[in-house]
Amino acid sequence: MSDSHTNLGLTSKPLIHVHVYSRKPSLMDRQRDSPYFDSNESLVTIHYNPCLDSSAQHISPDDRVLWTPCPTDAGKGALTVMMTSGLTVVNVHVPYDNQAATLLLSNIPWPENSNGFVCVGDMNRYSKGLMKMIAEVTDDKRGTHQLYPIKTEKPTRVGLEHDGTHNKTFIDYFVISASLKGLVNYPAIVFDDIGDISDHYPILLEFKDQ
Repeated sequence: MSDSHTNLGLTSKPLIHVHVYSRKPSLMDRQRDSPYFDSNESLVTIHYNPCLDSSAQHISPDDRVLWTPCPTDAGKGALTVMMTSGLTVVNVHVPYDNQAATLLLSNIPWPENSNGFVCVGDMNRYSKGLMKMIAEVTDDKRGTHQLYPIKTEKPTRVGLEHDGTHNKTFIDYFVISASLKGLVNYPAIVFDDIGDISDHYPILLEFKDQ
């Protein structure tokens, strides 16, 4: 994918930041054998830096890449990329358990200034609950009162109930800084026509050029 993008007029390859960690999802039907052969999961953040030439490495030496594991749930964590432009992107998989989620969220580098900030991933809860947690773990002192959830108009996850019916929920969204709010092209787009390849739908949020 990165190679194909360089043919579209880009001067360098998009930068790829990856963290692989062990996680094996549990099954609702405990009597079935697990279909998973690979217990690894990857959090991947890709961004384009026009300041690098085509021979540059995938990781810019001036970018800071942090992995924040959940202290009580090894299968959850956050990949943070602090870019040279000042933009910070947090790619997070938040635990279902509120106590574990609080521990993870308290270790994420939330913004302390007006630089651009984007948090996205598998939040595993509605936006109101997540924003309350963020305010609690930061004590509302480090700019989190300037963070806004950008929600979708369509459900983003399809779960299967015990009776075989689908349960659609809105638990995937973006959390962005106030400095980016005026640049958002609303609404966030949900790709709900991907077939049965995941219990989550891909979502897309576009920003206008500054």
